[in-house]
Amino acid sequence: MTHKSHQIARQNWATNIQFQAQRFEMPTTIEQLQEIIHFSSKVRVVGAGHSFNDIADTSGTLLSLFGLNKQVDIDRDNQSATIQGGMTYIDIAPLLDKAGFALANLSSTPHTTVIGACMTGTHGSGDHNKILADQVSALEIVNAEGELLQLSRERHGEQFNGMVVALGGLGVVTKVTLDLVPSYQMQHEIYRNLPQANMESRFDEIMGDAYSVSLGTRWQDNLVNLVLKRRKLENGEPIPVEPSFLESTLIGTELFANYAMDRITFRENGVAGPWYERLPFFNIRGEIMGENERQSEYFVHRDDAIDALTAVSALSDQMASFIKITEIRTMAADNIWLSPAYEQDSVGIHFSWLPDHQALDQFLPVLEKALAPFNPRPHWGKMFTLPAEAVRKCYPKIQKFESLVAEFDPEGKFKNDYLNQFLSG
Repeated sequence: MTHKSHQIARQNWATNIQFQAQRFEMPTTIEQLQEIIHFSSKVRVVGAGHSFNDIADTSGTLLSLFGLNKQVDIDRDNQSATIQGGMTYIDIAPLLDKAGFALANLSSTPHTTVIGACMTGTHGSGDHNKILADQVSALEIVNAEGELLQLSRERHGEQFNGMVVALGGLGVVTKVTLDLVPSYQMQHEIYRNLPQANMESRFDEIMGDAYSVSLGTRWQDNLVNLVLKRRKLENGEPIPVEPSFLESTLIGTELFANYAMDRITFRENGVAGPWYERLPFFNIRGEIMGENERQSEYFVHRDDAIDALTAVSALSDQMASFIKITEIRTMAADNIWLSPAYEQDSVGIHFSWLPDHQALDQFLPVLEKALAPFNPRPHWGKMFTLPAEAVRKCYPKIQKFESLVAEFDPEGKFKNDYLNQFLSG
């Protein structure tokens, strides 16, 4: 599934989930959307299809909001932008930049819809950067009765923290208001073959060295294959780049197919460019296809990062034949009820897998057992096998969220098998 298709997905991005909906709809007006929801017994929304489990599936009506992806309204006084529910980060980022604004952070894959990324707790990287949903200050949703509701941080206070990562359980989001910052320039610094021992002994130093840092590794040869720094530039002026970093070596623009990164286009090291071209892992101007990939991600407390990474490294031989790359990222604590970083600075350990179904079915429980001492929180939209009770215990506000779902959707119109698995009601 590519961002240019803007068609309603019948399967997810990776093609491992075939949606079972009885109806597929793409309304072009709010009134059409309200009518569809009102007369449907079950409803879910699929964005760009960038989920790897059945979180978006339904037995009833599956909606796409790509027919509503036409409008960006920028409020200069309040430094915010209101966008429609079908818009992707690719759609909005250049428009924001042209107007002199930016988002504080982006995910690795900007091809996703903004609301889809926010609703599942998606994130970028950076010690002081929070998950993407933290940028949301207001939502417009259509509830189970087809009514249009306005929700906001200002009006709903603490309760709003349960609305921005809601797994699609409260209603269909038609508009999202995002906090903006002034536009900024960045530069890449990319190093290869960092000794794993250096990562383990100097992890905080490495991850705090730039505005956003991520590591890429295949867990082989005791090496971290890539260190990607995204440095925010004062006045847009590039700064000198060191030829080495903790025994890793600066690379140019060459890519390494054996790192499964042939679809990634990094700009030259030390060259200034706009924020939206530097923050993502994948090229915002390119198309990416997911048929040859599956993904999992687990979040652990920052204090447990090294022990958790060491536990993963011990499994290197078992995953060598089907691991594409692991991306390691950091994020700051927040107060969003279902955020992977709820009340704890966190490290995300993200796995891109080759589509070896049998190997993954056998290995994911092994991986999760190794991470179990660290109470891992799985990404809501990725592949995992953790039992519901293990997931629920990671979220102190899960019962308050269930009450919110019951208030907004008492008949369970927006629930599906996935939500029923994790919500006790």
